[in-house]
Amino acid sequence: MLIAETERAWREKAAQEDRVQKWVGGFNLGIGVAAIPIGLAFMLRDRIGDMDHRKQLNVSSTMLGIGVGYLASASLLLFSDGATERSWRSHAVSMGVTPTASGASFSASGRF
Repeated sequence: MLIAETERAWREKAAQEDRVQKWVGGFNLGIGVAAIPIGLAFMLRDRIGDMDHRKQLNVSSTMLGIGVGYLASASLLLFSDGATERSWRSHAVSMGVTPTASGASFSASGRF
């Protein structure tokens, strides 16, 4: 009973972590997709407002760096499993009762 409850809690925690990971990954994807065009606009436009060219390139490189970083983070979060999910998938428990000449034998084994 204790093993079944622990496995259920572990499975639920893995599912919850997966949902949160997907939400955060989607959020990071949105920021990355928004930051890259802004960085490109600052890089490719001749003049934006009263900003000199050097300042404009600084803003551009900052936005492109933010965009690439958030896109990399999003790809990791959206396409990989979290630690709890990986541990849940690698987990295996087997139990058995084997009849013997003098009664029965109980065995439990697991891989963690």
